[in-house]
Amino acid sequence: MTYENSQIPTTVGHRLETARDLVHRLVTELDGVGPLPALNLNGGIRIRDEVLRYEIDLIRAALRLTRNHQKRAAQMLGIKVTTLNSKIKKHKLL
Repeated sequence: MTYENSQIPTTVGHRLETARDLVHRLVTELDGVGPLPALNLNGGIRIRDEVLRYEIDLIRAALRLTRNHQKRAAQMLGIKVTTLNSKIKKHKLL
């Protein structure tokens, strides 16, 4: 079944493929959501450790959303591909 007067593919198959892709993206995103570790404010926190953890979480999320495509993940994060690649290696993310 094809709808007329459209410049984009609108067959039922295309719509199903688009829906599958959306479901895959949602499942991938939900897989990355986990409980946040509790901060022990009585014992103090190390800001550098927390910033590093946040940076790693951002990199993982960008890689997940781009299906590990480093160039697109770097663009998403606003950093150079070489910087992203070095951070991936340093933190052993892939």
